[in-house]
Amino acid sequence: MSKGTVQKLFFKIFLLCHILNEYTANPLMKRKSLPVPPAELFSFFRNFGYLDPAPGDSEALYSENTIVDAIKSMQKFGGLEQTGELNDETLNLLITPRCGRSDISPNAARNKRFVVGGLGWRKQNVTYFIANWSPKIGTEEKIASDLRKAFDVWSTYSNLKFTRVNKQEEGDIIISFGARYHGDNYPFDGPGYILAHAFYPYEDPSYGGDVHFDNDENWVEGAKTLHEGVDFLSVAIHELGHSLGLAHSYDPEAVMFPYYRGGTSGHSLQYDDILGLYELYVKNPITSNTDSNASDLDQTTYIHKSDKTTESPSSIPSTTTTRYATRRRNKVRTTKMPVVEASSTEIIITTTDKPMLTFEGDYETIEKHKERFTVTPSLVNDFTQESQTTEESPPDICLGKFDAASVIRNEIFFFKGSYVWRLSSTLKLMEGYPIPWKEVFPGFPDYIKTIDAIYERDNDSAIVFFTGNMFWVHDGDQLIENSPQPFSRYGIPSNIVKIDAVMIWAKNNKTYLFAQDQFWRYDENKAKLDYGYPMTMDRWYGIPSNLDAALTLVNGKTYFFKNNKYWLFNNHWVRPEKTYPRRASKAWFNC
Repeated sequence: MSKGTVQKLFFKIFLLCHILNEYTANPLMKRKSLPVPPAELFSFFRNFGYLDPAPGDSEALYSENTIVDAIKSMQKFGGLEQTGELNDETLNLLITPRCGRSDISPNAARNKRFVVGGLGWRKQNVTYFIANWSPKIGTEEKIASDLRKAFDVWSTYSNLKFTRVNKQEEGDIIISFGARYHGDNYPFDGPGYILAHAFYPYEDPSYGGDVHFDNDENWVEGAKTLHEGVDFLSVAIHELGHSLGLAHSYDPEAVMFPYYRGGTSGHSLQYDDILGLYELYVKNPITSNTDSNASDLDQTTYIHKSDKTTESPSSIPSTTTTRYATRRRNKVRTTKMPVVEASSTEIIITTTDKPMLTFEGDYETIEKHKERFTVTPSLVNDFTQESQTTEESPPDICLGKFDAASVIRNEIFFFKGSYVWRLSSTLKLMEGYPIPWKEVFPGFPDYIKTIDAIYERDNDSAIVFFTGNMFWVHDGDQLIENSPQPFSRYGIPSNIVKIDAVMIWAKNNKTYLFAQDQFWRYDENKAKLDYGYPMTMDRWYGIPSNLDAALTLVNGKTYFFKNNKYWLFNNHWVRPEKTYPRRASKAWFNC
């Protein structure tokens, strides 16, 4: 980016921030008021993983595309439309209370709908120790009760048992309140904004799994709005998700959404949260009650918390021998808190270098369209108290009767029930399939179980799903265009219950929608139905009504499906080829 471009960008930031400061009020955040100087904006990008750290404060080292992508990432995790522009809603995220954990981590797994930030605990029995507590919330018993509730929220779905212990050296998770510089490398910032932060299991030799709450916050039990205060239980449930290995989710309904919402909205796990637990703890059950050995931890050397030593404040440890390694451990500064101290043991931290990623052109860093080559079994909705799960089996594709089919990104997708089968252009089933279709196309609410029809728009490659009398537009990573919307936007009359099939016909590149015994032709460029429609299915000689699916391959060949039959349609003569229909499951799935 040239110097002149950078100056123009900074001027736009200042101008927009000035306008926002004049017309937007946030009484809760008076200590952090806009306008926002560029240095603070870039600091936000770096702190939450949207930009790779640059030497010093050299913002000019980032290209314009990198900055736009960072803004889009910020908007994505804030539940906003990803415009890449610094509008009022986007800038308001800079002063919205949130978790201090970064949204994008170099080590976060990207191949799932959910986000796994780190390793999960490699044992079933996880202990926790309450180091201190805030009198704003109440007594030690009150804090312990709230934390017990928070652990219970996660234990139901994780196969883990959480037990409170009375000695810090026995705790896997250390829970404490602190202010400003409180002993780790991530100081709090006073009232508002950063509410708490937590560490993944085994992430840090001394802090892995620990949870730190900002004691300067206005902690109020059961606060429903930020005007009333910050609800401790909501924040505790979120932070414990990090302690179990989950990263932030961009689903605004998920517990792991990074921004505080208040009330009881964060008191129960959502689909995104449960999928993450499933991957960490249910898909690969833990049978041991003790930590796995070092080889189970990606061959990284870790120092267990039980190896912590108590040092006098003036001493600096040189080397500490553990059962895994001998390494230097540096003392970090601690801050005394006006709360009841449950232990005088000083916390020691070992700093390690971690590889960083450059996110230029990669603002969709959470899954990058999911790298869908891994098997993710479906997750049953109802877990027993003992967290016993039963995998939902894919429906029998050999019976035909597909719900929908389409060519997306030059690959063939068949949908049946809650599963999708993905075929290459040579009709080879892709590795790892079938899998739940919501794993491939995330963002749909729980009540949407199946789809009726699907196609990829020719003008912008967006993917359109039809369910009931609604349609949903997806960009391959998330829902867009204020989805869902009624399919009356296409001009389909309200008496039509659902769309049976949809395709773009290679003969004229027009979109055709089929329902019962009639069909419509839609012009994507004009965004309206062509004159004279609907017409009856008689116009498609030899093709039955009430179709299951229709698609056009990359080579221009057109296919129609019903029950376990399919028809290859001759686009020139506008009739099925001879010897059709044929058995669909045999031709497409070899069964």
